[in-house]
Amino acid sequence: MNERGSMGLLLRDLGRVAYQEGDYPQAVALLEESLALLEQLGNKHLLNYTLLALGEVTRLQGDDEQAAAYYRRSLTLHRKRGAVLEVADRFEGLTKVAGRQGQPERAARLFGAAQALREQLGTPLPPIDQADYDCNLTIVRAALGEGGFSMSNKYSCIFLILLVMAALALTGCGQVGGSSASNSQSADAVAVVRGYYDAFNKKQIDQAVTYIADDARFINPTGDYTGKAQIREHLQGIANEGLSFDLSQFKNDNGRVTYAYKVLINGELVEEGDGGLTIVKNGKIVFDGTVETDPGQ
Repeated sequence: MNERGSMGLLLRDLGRVAYQEGDYPQAVALLEESLALLEQLGNKHLLNYTLLALGEVTRLQGDDEQAAAYYRRSLTLHRKRGAVLEVADRFEGLTKVAGRQGQPERAARLFGAAQALREQLGTPLPPIDQADYDCNLTIVRAALGEGGFSMSNKYSCIFLILLVMAALALTGCGQVGGSSASNSQSADAVAVVRGYYDAFNKKQIDQAVTYIADDARFINPTGDYTGKAQIREHLQGIANEGLSFDLSQFKNDNGRVTYAYKVLINGELVEEGDGGLTIVKNGKIVFDGTVETDPGQ
């Protein structure tokens, strides 16, 4: 990563700190500067997190139109990448905006779609976001009444099906027609890998380990780790050291997901390759490493 990209990441992190401290004007200024630099770099994966943060901050400032624009732009980029879990994050942001704009039915549908995605992937809302989300959901329920809320929520399932089909078509992770079970499994495996790495990159270790099987095995240059407890301790350690991953070019063969990868420490590129491997069975990661360290070879 060049100097411009590193500065973009630094500004994004500083913007997040300002946001967490409640200094929203400073957060917006830093995040917008980060956005400009990352747009020049052209890394859509990194750009998306800045867009989401800007959506959250501008919403809290009361600028619902601008917040919705940031959420929608981030949503569009993630749908093109087929990143299903991140789509849920953006739906949740749009849910909050719609509720405040007096559109409770739309908010309920978005809530239902996000909830269905999280339940399908087994990834609950991070605890840090729960209070704000519950507050907005209470407003929507009160506006619709329980009966109206439940009906709008039900209609969101149709929207969810259309969303997943669009993601598959855009990313080539599956094809319309043939075995629906096979297509679903293909999409889920890639979604699990994306969800795990995105949670890790956000340092949400508790959420990251929800993607991992109890008897999983991880092999990387720092060691060979077996079992969820040992892997969790390892993940926490490398997260504290500022490690993150940027993955691309996903290919899936019945749950055997390969990809190109970049390893970064505090935003600086330290390693890259095209032999990343994560094996997913029954919706959980059972192996993570590289093609060379695959125990099945």
